[in-house]
Amino acid sequence: MRIAPVLLCSSLCFNAYSAEPVGPNSSPSPALHHASAQQDLKQQILSAIHQFEQTDISQWSYQVSRYENEEGTVTSSLERFDPRHGEGKRWTLLRTNGQAPTEKQQQAFAAKKHENEKKNGSVNLTLKLNELIQVDSLQRVSEDEQHLHAQFKVYLNQLGKEASEQLQGYLVYDKAGAFIKHIEIVNTEEFSPMFSASIQDITLSLQFIKRHEAILTKQINLNMQGKFAFFTEINEVSTDAYSDYQYHGSTALGVQ
Repeated sequence: MRIAPVLLCSSLCFNAYSAEPVGPNSSPSPALHHASAQQDLKQQILSAIHQFEQTDISQWSYQVSRYENEEGTVTSSLERFDPRHGEGKRWTLLRTNGQAPTEKQQQAFAAKKHENEKKNGSVNLTLKLNELIQVDSLQRVSEDEQHLHAQFKVYLNQLGKEASEQLQGYLVYDKAGAFIKHIEIVNTEEFSPMFSASIQDITLSLQFIKRHEAILTKQINLNMQGKFAFFTEINEVSTDAYSDYQYHGSTALGVQ
């Protein structure tokens, strides 16, 4: 996390208070107005992140349509998650590569999901927006009546600090719903997430929807190009599209 913007803001605020008189005819200095706007932006996004993290996705059933094209090899699946089923049976493989799965494929799929559940302590992959979005780096880009657009520094735990510094994030905040509607992450420079791998271009897109007080994932898109071991091309396109959300919690619909 970069601390320079915070230190700069503190300096501007101090200088504004010490240099300009406060009276009935005085108006806030540009520095004070900027600092106040930055604080408002930070609080809006922190509140939106908190709202997303308070959504217990394990109380919802839904379908996921997955598509992946990795160096020309295309795979797809249609999966369903239902929390009402017992442990190890919550995930169901509905289609694989456009075909109905065999019994063997269904069993292998269920076993893999169950193993992930035990390993991660969760039935679902949790997006940690509080880590992804470095809120102290938030900068307002544009704004209209419906949306606020901002940019921010990124941290992806899977890549580490050095590689994350080559990424730039953008978000769209829905004012009426008070939630983050869209996040896009792109690279600003070529980077190496691991030994012998070089990523030249990457775009990660996250879309969200709001159901009552719940913030749910709508779609995740990833486009990535690069090289591995200097000779092998990395060319991956993937999409996870979520649909048919139904709430099964004990509290009022969507309220955590």
